[in-house]
Amino acid sequence: MERDILHKLYRNDLMDRYDESKMIRGMKSRSSPKFVLCQYMNYGWQPSIHPSNLSPARTAPYTSENWSSLDRGTWLLSVLPPTLNATFTNAYGGTWQELADELNSALDSITDKITMYQILMWYSRAAEGDRKVCWQTHYSLALERYENPLGALNSLFVDPETMEDDEDTYVKRPMDLPPLYLDTSSLHCLHPDSVIYDQMADLVLGLSAKWPDKKITVEEFRERADVAGHPFGRALFHAARETYDCPYFDGCSTKNLYGGIPYLPPSFNAFLGTMQSVLKERHHVCIAFEEVIGIPSNAYAFASASFNNGGPRLLAAGCRTKPCYKEFNEAVAAGKDFCHPYHLEEGLPFYVHADVFSKPTECGKSMLILLAEHFDPVCQCLRTSSSAVYCARLPCYYELMTGSDYHIDKLKSDCRTGDLSFNRSIAFPYSFSPSKPACGMPMIEFPVEDRKLVCDCAKIREDEEEMLFQNYYNMSSKLDKRDEVVRGIDGFRVGRKLEAVVGQ
Repeated sequence: MERDILHKLYRNDLMDRYDESKMIRGMKSRSSPKFVLCQYMNYGWQPSIHPSNLSPARTAPYTSENWSSLDRGTWLLSVLPPTLNATFTNAYGGTWQELADELNSALDSITDKITMYQILMWYSRAAEGDRKVCWQTHYSLALERYENPLGALNSLFVDPETMEDDEDTYVKRPMDLPPLYLDTSSLHCLHPDSVIYDQMADLVLGLSAKWPDKKITVEEFRERADVAGHPFGRALFHAARETYDCPYFDGCSTKNLYGGIPYLPPSFNAFLGTMQSVLKERHHVCIAFEEVIGIPSNAYAFASASFNNGGPRLLAAGCRTKPCYKEFNEAVAAGKDFCHPYHLEEGLPFYVHADVFSKPTECGKSMLILLAEHFDPVCQCLRTSSSAVYCARLPCYYELMTGSDYHIDKLKSDCRTGDLSFNRSIAFPYSFSPSKPACGMPMIEFPVEDRKLVCDCAKIREDEEEMLFQNYYNMSSKLDKRDEVVRGIDGFRVGRKLEAVVGQ
């Protein structure tokens, strides 16, 4: 009942103040047509125990009357500028009571009570000082990108004093209002048509990083991204790390950028350099911190996780729809020359040890290769013993019987005058399930017809890569002559497929 009365009184005051003539004129960012709205904070509801009076340094616990049961959510909404209160509540999509409850829950979930205290004090000082505050109007986007509405609300505010900063063209957040966590289960994307695109591009391209001659540290980049007043700027801050892992079970591309396929940077400077090239060419870009499905097919997505789901690292990811791609990817990753030109030209099969593959192969043939030293003891026994029973316990006996279709007479004949009578290795089809052989070398034989499509695709990608690289290099050289300062990294490969910068 008390909340309803307070809300009605406050809403009446809000309606009185919700007058365009009293609205402070929005400030226009120089790099974006987006308006940032500004208004004075509201004095708000003054409870008997004010939220800002609760010091986190107190050693004795607060009672339920003055801490956990305090309706800080209602108080926080009551001090917001009228326009922000109305538009943010509307974007939230629920009632103001539900929003107030979520704000209470968000505050309770902050384990560091000093952070919670700093947030409450920021709103309290702004309200009691009748301070003019400015905020961005991407309410729905902020609610989608942050873990809770409090994080979304905090992210909207910008520092008015930095909005006409000559050094940078992106708006900055108030540094005394702690930011909260992004929603890592969402894709953090930036579309070329976004009004904030130029601002985020300025943030990244403003760093001169002629990699590898000059490198930017993670700390240097984070210091710059930390002040950005936009969810994508916060995503860039968290995406800056020393090492990167792929959170996707299906794997990430490790060399090239492809639309709709997550890319795993080998290093931070590779992440930064590739991000610069993507933004310079105004491509749709996303950042994924977890395995988030639904990457737009026209977007270049960067994987930035602190854990690995065990997915493969994809080479020539643009060929992943070709038959035998998974086998190609694992073989090449293991250092095997799966597409050796000589073998392809001469029509020769290519053999890869079965241990290279994490799963049973879908192409190729399972073969077992036995050296003379493997089968010689069994053949000697069969030649001299009166009964094959005496030879059954020898290593490789079972494997040789399998190769002879379980006919002991055939095996004896092979040992006397057949393939096993010569001092040379033999190979025969062998099923590696349910268990691998106890002797010999389990191999996968890949004939030319199995490898041709994926190898041809990989070769085409490589040729395109070199051509695009040369075209872009020539274009960059012309631009270098006209500009003293080159923004970005020389030699980025762009176009339909962007070549990522390979780290050391």
